[in-house]
Amino acid sequence: MTDTERPEALAPATEAGLRSGERAAVRAALADLTRAQLVAWLRTPAGAEVLHDAFRRMPDFFVRNLLGEETVARWRVRRPPAEPIEYDLALGPHGCEVRPVAADRPAAVTLVFDSAAFVEMASGARRGVDLMLHGQLRVQGDVQLAMRMERMFGLDGDGPR
Repeated sequence: MTDTERPEALAPATEAGLRSGERAAVRAALADLTRAQLVAWLRTPAGAEVLHDAFRRMPDFFVRNLLGEETVARWRVRRPPAEPIEYDLALGPHGCEVRPVAADRPAAVTLVFDSAAFVEMASGARRGVDLMLHGQLRVQGDVQLAMRMERMFGLDGDGPR
């Protein structure tokens, strides 16, 4: 990262909102940032920590009994020039388990986001279909499963936001 690309420090309340893991607080923090500021901050160690934490919290938001059998969804969050954040989520009728990516474990679907798009979708600030239309989310594999992800994590308007 060059000197001109270094992210400015975020306002304490904005950073606290992003770190909170509470969807409403994250959406409020997003309203205080430009997309470029968010992308730059998500490249930092603090930003990486927030992304990892978002994955750790996913089982808390998972809506059970929407799937008949276990399936694996791979999530890849790009944040160049920093390393991407990647996880496999084992989704099933009784819960969701976050796992490290395993090359020997095939995924039914792979969701590839830019970092800001992941935060926007995970917080309910933007819908997946909007992100796809703007090229900020790519889906590889089972598109029908990908289309159900928002519902599985209570982001379809029927669950907690």
